[in-house]
Amino acid sequence: MTPDEFLESVYRSQVVNALADRNNDVDSSATRRSGYYVQGSYFIVPKVFDVLLKYDSYDPNLSKSNNYSSNYTFSFGYSFTPYTRLQAAYIFQRGHSVAVIKDNYAAIRLQIGFY
Repeated sequence: MTPDEFLESVYRSQVVNALADRNNDVDSSATRRSGYYVQGSYFIVPKVFDVLLKYDSYDPNLSKSNNYSSNYTFSFGYSFTPYTRLQAAYIFQRGHSVAVIKDNYAAIRLQIGFY
């Protein structure tokens, strides 16, 4: 891919969702950067309870070696209604630079839609 290109692929069904995204761009200081993610989810109980696996990678400066990070995410989601959802996730974070980052963390998110 050349700078400023974007690629996305999506598959959705009642039970399985799969997403992939790739982006290369150049910022105002001419720094080339790149990132992508791949994720898949499966509804154990359709439209109510799902599990998600995700991998993402980001390099903020392609001209520097060993300067990227990658994350592995595992989460459970529960939809109370079509507009209210609770998600609990654990993220394994790996950085590859002079100082190796290993800051794993857990996150809980409540999403409420207003229509």
